[in-house]
Amino acid sequence: MYRFASIVLAAGKSTRMKSPRSKLLYEVGGIPIVARVARVLRELEIEANMFVVSYQKDEIIEAARSVLPLAEAVDQGEPLGTGHAVQCALPGLPDWVTDVVVLAGDVPLLRADSLRRLMDMHTRAGALASFLTFVAADPHGYGRVLRDGAGEVEYIMEQTECTPDQMKVAECNSGIYVFCRKWLNEAIPLLRSDNKKGEFFLTDLIMLAVDKVRVPTITVPESEVMGVNTQMDLARAKHLAQKARVRRFMEEGVCFVQPDTVELHDDVEIAGGAVIEGQVSLRGATVIESCAVIGHGSVLENARIGEKARILPYTVIEDSVVRSAARVGPYSHLRPGSDVGENAHVGNFVELKKATLAAGVKANHLSYLGDVTIGEGSNIGAGTITCNYDGKNKFHTTLGAGVFVGSDSQLIAPVTVGDGAYVGTGTTVLGDVPAGALVINPKTQELRENWTPPYNRERKPD
Repeated sequence: MYRFASIVLAAGKSTRMKSPRSKLLYEVGGIPIVARVARVLRELEIEANMFVVSYQKDEIIEAARSVLPLAEAVDQGEPLGTGHAVQCALPGLPDWVTDVVVLAGDVPLLRADSLRRLMDMHTRAGALASFLTFVAADPHGYGRVLRDGAGEVEYIMEQTECTPDQMKVAECNSGIYVFCRKWLNEAIPLLRSDNKKGEFFLTDLIMLAVDKVRVPTITVPESEVMGVNTQMDLARAKHLAQKARVRRFMEEGVCFVQPDTVELHDDVEIAGGAVIEGQVSLRGATVIESCAVIGHGSVLENARIGEKARILPYTVIEDSVVRSAARVGPYSHLRPGSDVGENAHVGNFVELKKATLAAGVKANHLSYLGDVTIGEGSNIGAGTITCNYDGKNKFHTTLGAGVFVGSDSQLIAPVTVGDGAYVGTGTTVLGDVPAGALVINPKTQELRENWTPPYNRERKPD
């Protein structure tokens, strides 16, 4: 019976990124690169997972454990090559492990199906070593896969060791292997560092395996096993991941008005019939239900948008719910904890924070509604503010059903306004208002006829 463990090589300093941040912590599709690799291992149900770390090790293992809580960290210290990394991890593997998957932590587009095919081929062949290859459009920088006249693998030659003829070979090593654990324990001490880099190359194991038995390979698309080493690589990985997601949703009936301009995270779900306009950013675990429309330039993060809801352009929604047939925007901001009910309207330059609006509520203009519950069918006039913060504590405002709040009103929390009450224009509500009541702050209008502004008055001589 075969039982697999993984060793993920995640110790590099990411020098080519020209950034103090490890490349493994940059996000593709809203997920750190190393966490995307961890997702593949989780999908394959690999039980033991060792992450070889060094630079920014705490942050990297934290990202990996967000997906694989039982992942183990192995500190490589000063990295001395891929062979050295595996050598550091091997002693920590459980005794029951029969075979080991070795892969880099910087392959964000790797598919679980490809790795599963490699593992299956490896076990069927009873191989000592197996690996993924790809045909590179530009093989510069990659280790070349060199084969004999029968097409069998002879060895992998690192770029720095290649002859001019070997440089022309387009089939390259992906750096993703499966090894027989027993043989790996025996072979890894045989690696030597007498090369131009002075490192222990894992690729040398292939030549050792070939001396004993055939080494099988599977070829996958170059894009699937691309490593992220530069900012340009990162941009390309993001583009390819997003393109695949958009294509999948379009096949399921989602309309993208300008598909190349949309940002789309991996955990986003969109139902058929929805319309996503240009320059939209859908982040986190956002869910868009059928026939909803997301307007141009809107940014949604961990939002849930109901069926036939309409989000008008340049709206920002965070950790909030917009229910069916509601309308929000343009230029609205729903901060975390907001819930906009069915057929409710939240208009331009309205900000909500922990606000629950029942069905049919209208807040169409220029308002701040924070820490508030608003009953069905209420109308909130322009310029209304819930004054929920006293400088130290937050307080709640409750409005019943059918409440009318006139423009330029302030509700000083904590306060409750009963069903059907009417808040007059420009009123500051300082205390609770019973159902059906009118609350106003009486004001006296002063009129001065034939008044001349000071700047138009004739100046008297000194």
